[in-house]
Amino acid sequence: MSKLATLLDIEPLRDLMVVIYGKMKTLRVVWREMWLRDVSHEVRGVVIATKHEPILLVSTDITLLPVVIIQLYAAILPQVDCVWFFQAARRCSSAASMDWP
Repeated sequence: MSKLATLLDIEPLRDLMVVIYGKMKTLRVVWREMWLRDVSHEVRGVVIATKHEPILLVSTDITLLPVVIIQLYAAILPQVDCVWFFQAARRCSSAASMDWP
């Protein structure tokens, strides 16, 4: 499990209502500003709790709300279904190496 995913164990989960592909979903998430290796400024990390592995999303714009970050990731991934979105997001984010102070 990545360091970012461990936030699920140390931060309180929050329920967010998010519209993904025209459907309202309630997601359990945590988020935090952090530093990534080889990135010169802070980023906002969003962790979505799922039944299996957590989904890790990152934005270089720390002013964006977590719900907006989730919707942006959904917008750039093909509209197949919500399950596919979560699988694709997990693959896209699994390669990131994250560190924070």
